[in-house]
Amino acid sequence: MIGEELGKYRIVREIGQGGMATVYEAVDTTLERSVAVKILHPHLSRQKEALVRFRREAKVVARLKHPNIIEVYDISEPEEERQYIVSELIEGPTLAEYHNDYGPFPGELAACVVYELAQALGHAHEHGVIHRDMKPENVMIRPDGRVKLMDFGIARISEGTNLTVTGSVMGSPAFMSPEQINGADIDHRSDLFSLGTIFYELVTGRLPFDGPNPHAVIKRICEGEYENPQQLAPAISNHLTEIIQTLLKVNANERYPTAHELLNDLGHLLHEVHIDNPRMALKTVFSNPERAFERFNHDLVPILERQVVALERDNPVRAMRICSRILALEPDHPEANSRLLQLVHASKQDGNHPSRRRRKWLGAFAALAIVLIAGISWTFWPVSPSSGGISENPVFSNLYTYRPPAQIEYRTLYPEDDFQLEPIGREPVPRHESPKHLRIFEPNRNRVARPSTKVPRKMVEKPIKPEPQAAITGFVRVIARPQATIYINGEIVGNSPQDDAKTFLLPQRRNIIQLRSPYHHPQEIVVELTKKNETVTLRRKMELKEEFRSMMGGTQP
Repeated sequence: MIGEELGKYRIVREIGQGGMATVYEAVDTTLERSVAVKILHPHLSRQKEALVRFRREAKVVARLKHPNIIEVYDISEPEEERQYIVSELIEGPTLAEYHNDYGPFPGELAACVVYELAQALGHAHEHGVIHRDMKPENVMIRPDGRVKLMDFGIARISEGTNLTVTGSVMGSPAFMSPEQINGADIDHRSDLFSLGTIFYELVTGRLPFDGPNPHAVIKRICEGEYENPQQLAPAISNHLTEIIQTLLKVNANERYPTAHELLNDLGHLLHEVHIDNPRMALKTVFSNPERAFERFNHDLVPILERQVVALERDNPVRAMRICSRILALEPDHPEANSRLLQLVHASKQDGNHPSRRRRKWLGAFAALAIVLIAGISWTFWPVSPSSGGISENPVFSNLYTYRPPAQIEYRTLYPEDDFQLEPIGREPVPRHESPKHLRIFEPNRNRVARPSTKVPRKMVEKPIKPEPQAAITGFVRVIARPQATIYINGEIVGNSPQDDAKTFLLPQRRNIIQLRSPYHHPQEIVVELTKKNETVTLRRKMELKEEFRSMMGGTQP
């Protein structure tokens, strides 16, 4: 095949082979760009079902337009002897190859990968497409760190016909959901189970369901038997463990209802360690994984130290768990071990001290008194004749008003925001050489203060310093005609008209929007935000460059 041509595509080299097709790198001789050409095996092109499934893959992926899903450019005609699909060429390894080369990922960095894949699945599910073959081998990593989901060969369209042969099992057994194994009707939650298997393998280095043979693996999947990931990776958090366990529920009704709920939970997890842009985090990781893993763990410990200080009084149990996580990351940490022992000792004293026990009894009596008072109030409370219910009382109404916890909304955004990890090239500063890192663990608070003998000074009124204003962020929608590449503060974020329906993040009060095109004069627009979460719409007509006017008769390309 090397050197042959399929229509306008000239085959350059073989990339890999699968059960249904061989993938080649080729050159589009018309557009002069490199593409990937997937050619169906000759013996399968004569099988009607295989041919229908192969062509349907192209149609399925063509209807999905998402940055984390591989893009299909072209497909062969039905009557052609060789059936092929032309897609974008991903010049990079698979997620499986990265994992084999560099081992388990730090928990939150693995969560960044899962976050990107969950966005791709959420988009596919919204369009009625179930992948059914989620595994690391079907995830490609571009050189810029972009995660790409591919191989929709056995995908199922919700409103379409299921091409699976009765009695057969479609997919990779180690990553399949229980309902997929049992041949039951599946929905999008089956993909979430497979994503949980990928998540587990990324953080622990091994599959959750393994065995000496496929039958043993399938049995464990159906019974939901797997080792707690924290036993294999003690440095991961309880929150991350709960997410994996939710994804791997045998009963589909106990998993996340959709990928959007998973994304919200992952967003909270990443926010706890100051990662607000998983895309940029992965760009740093995949540029130099070993260095990025080391740097992330180094920067994570001070964040966990601050969490211990914030939680040790109100939530000592969680503070102890975080101390254990610090020790898993740094067994020789100078303060975490002693602080953990103090928390354990304090928790025992809280439960056994006589004053604590008396306080518990007093609390019980107080609760009983409140219940009695509430019962008497219910009996004798005046009823409003107009409403037919209990009259409102501004004093007690607040006691029974449910206030939901604050929610963080994580939008599907793709601007190149700053990421908290510092550049790879910078050498890490030894944390324990600086006293500022040790001040996180404060000295003993139980020390009795001695009375001061100093004469109090005369109080002097100090001017009140104005509080710093919160950063203002917003969003912009750009519509440029006939075409333009969109830059925000020097970083490319999209293209018009392809991304006309999207809104892009404006990370600061004053932002510079640039529109560039090889055929047109560039434009620069300064956007000043006046309020938080303001959305601005820009409509611009690009002016044709002089050198192209005569060539194109004054028409826009």
